[in-house]
Amino acid sequence: MSVLQIVLVIVLAILVFGFLYETYAQARDRRRYPAPGRFVDVGGYRLHVQVMGEGQPGPTVILDAGMVSFSSNWAWVQSAVATAAPTLAIDRAGFGWSDRGPKPRSAGQSARELHAALEKLNLPRPYVLVGHSYGGMTARAYASLYRDEVAGMVLVDASHPDQWVRMGLPSKAMGSGSYVFSFLARFGLLHLWSTEYRLLANGLPPRQYGELMAYTRISRALATGEMPLSPGTASVGRRPSPSATWVICRSSSSV
Repeated sequence: MSVLQIVLVIVLAILVFGFLYETYAQARDRRRYPAPGRFVDVGGYRLHVQVMGEGQPGPTVILDAGMVSFSSNWAWVQSAVATAAPTLAIDRAGFGWSDRGPKPRSAGQSARELHAALEKLNLPRPYVLVGHSYGGMTARAYASLYRDEVAGMVLVDASHPDQWVRMGLPSKAMGSGSYVFSFLARFGLLHLWSTEYRLLANGLPPRQYGELMAYTRISRALATGEMPLSPGTASVGRRPSPSATWVICRSSSSV
């Protein structure tokens, strides 16, 4: 057997072992971390939401996490805000416990899905939208599409609609990158590269830390391929209504 053949056998063995381990790990995590919230059908697929503070007076605070992240990331914030107002933390389609949604994925598509979920949940209006990182673009898209429903926004180190262009990263490259990481995740290789994911989870309560570490680096989430905007949200920068308030918060990093 040549050296090349030996190398190929070793690589194949690693991939097979990684695939089997990843299959086992995902099944284990599904048992360990069942969905803590409720599911809402938004047209043939379901979004997972966590609602707290029901019975409190409005407005309702909507919490949307950054790229790849989901409702568990808001554990500390949601429990605190829920003592004064109804709150909803959402898993965008493809993330956390939510089903995959139709493609292409964009901030506008996520905003429309959020609206469909809110219509069914009947939480008190108007809404205060809180978006971190990519979630900030979803919040801005929602305010553009449904401006009469929005009382204000809190943008927590939110992504800029043009940041990928300014960074020299075309949308096609971003999409291709997500599929590469999704492929690697199928073979468990992202378990070797966990520093970035720990940054998302550090400081959370133990259960939510485990949920983020379990569900942020699986192939389903990484293949979602979220893009910034869609043609229907070109006016995403305008204010939600004349009386609405924006609050912009800065932290150390944004995804």
